[in-house]
Amino acid sequence: MLACGRYPDDGESSVIAGIYDNSTRALGIRWNGGPGEIGFPSVYGNGQWHVVQELLELAILHACLDELTAHPDSQVGQDGAESRIGRILREVGRINRNRH
Repeated sequence: MLACGRYPDDGESSVIAGIYDNSTRALGIRWNGGPGEIGFPSVYGNGQWHVVQELLELAILHACLDELTAHPDSQVGQDGAESRIGRILREVGRINRNRH
């Protein structure tokens, strides 16, 4: 999955949106694990992303919005909660446009 932006990333779990398999836009999720852990999913000792089913995309994005508004200062990375919220809202719009 090619990253276009991590949504919440609290260091424990992450959500990402990007291009999967060179053509399909998708969300990915993963549990990052604790110190010294690989997290889940993983393959051959390397962390991987789980591609989210379309049915669950909006629910996960809404949960991301809830997390970012409740805990805006608990995120990993250089971009702030407002930037991530904007990307999530654009992704929600893209999903809704593609459903019709």
